[in-house]
Amino acid sequence: MEIIIIIAVTAAAIVCCVLTFIFSRRYLLRTFNAIDTILECILAKDAEFPAEITGESRISKLTYKARRITDMLVTEVAQTNEEKETIRSVLPFFIDLLPFACTLMVVHKPYRILTK
Repeated sequence: MEIIIIIAVTAAAIVCCVLTFIFSRRYLLRTFNAIDTILECILAKDAEFPAEITGESRISKLTYKARRITDMLVTEVAQTNEEKETIRSVLPFFIDLLPFACTLMVVHKPYRILTK
C-alpha cells in the first residue's frame, strides 16, 4: 500500500514538473516572439505596434520603452535634418568668402608670423 502511495506521489510530481516545463516554455516563446515583433517595428520605423502585443504588463512596459526609443529617434532625425538645412543655407556665404580669405593669407603671409 505504501509503495502505491509513493509511486502515485512521484508520478504526480513528475506530471507537475512536465506541465511546468511545457507552460514555461510556451510563455518564453510567446515573450520572445513579442520582443522580436517590437524590435522589428522599431527597425522598420513603424510607430504603431500590434495590439496583441501590448496585453501583458511586462510586454506593455517593453512596448512603452520601444515607443520612447522610436520617438527619440524621430526627434533626432528631425533635428539632424534641421541642422543640415542650416548648414546648407550658410554654406554659400562661406564659399563666397573663400577667395577673399585666400587673398588675405597670401598678402599678409600669416605663416611667417607663426614661424618666427
